[in-house]
Amino acid sequence: MTNIEKPIRELLENGVTYLPQPKDRLNVEGLATAWENFRLLPEETKKRFSVDSETIDPDNGYLVRNGGKRPEGGAFDPDKCFFHYRQKVLSPPVLEQIYKSLSDQELRVCKKFLEYCNIFYTEMDLLFFALLDRLSRKIGNKHPIRYSSNTVLRALHYGGATNPNGYTAKPHVDRGFLTFHIRDSHPGLVLEGEDGVQKPYDRNDDNLLVFLGKKAEKFGLRPVPHGVMQSKPNQSRWSFVFFGHIH
Repeated sequence: MTNIEKPIRELLENGVTYLPQPKDRLNVEGLATAWENFRLLPEETKKRFSVDSETIDPDNGYLVRNGGKRPEGGAFDPDKCFFHYRQKVLSPPVLEQIYKSLSDQELRVCKKFLEYCNIFYTEMDLLFFALLDRLSRKIGNKHPIRYSSNTVLRALHYGGATNPNGYTAKPHVDRGFLTFHIRDSHPGLVLEGEDGVQKPYDRNDDNLLVFLGKKAEKFGLRPVPHGVMQSKPNQSRWSFVFFGHIH
């Protein structure tokens, strides 16, 4: 990665930075189309990729979030239209069983979507590792920063409904160390500055937005609260986000 010092400095000072989108290696429009095609599959088809944590072997790679039933990676969340992707979560035997139950058209859609997920996950994971390596040299002397393989790529789709304050996602802090906001279909993401004022981020398809999550507090850094506002009434919105975790 070239010119990494500037984004590292901005992360340490402000908790937010922008990196160039690696467009030569990532086709965001292709991922968006694949996600839309997957999302439009019958609910019963998509639910084949979901899991019930109460019946999961703890060694199969699924993580339970906050003791709840939703898996943290590698599966479709039928309650919220999210797909959580991590490599090696859906094992070949599990995928084979799912694929056998699909029609030819459904199989093509699912394979294409997972193929795109794998490409984006791999690229974002490498980028996260590079940033983590440089950050650890700056702030990890007393508290070493250790990479966690629990990193996850998430495809999201928000419907048109909002809460009374106009949010489709209420202000919150991500629980990981770094969040990579890859792309969204419409404006809506707002970031909260140190002054408590919420402002839209610099939405540019050439940029990759990166900001700190809750784990950054361990190193004396400020996590960045953020939420999603609905830009137009009854407007749905998709986005792709990568969550970088540490131990």
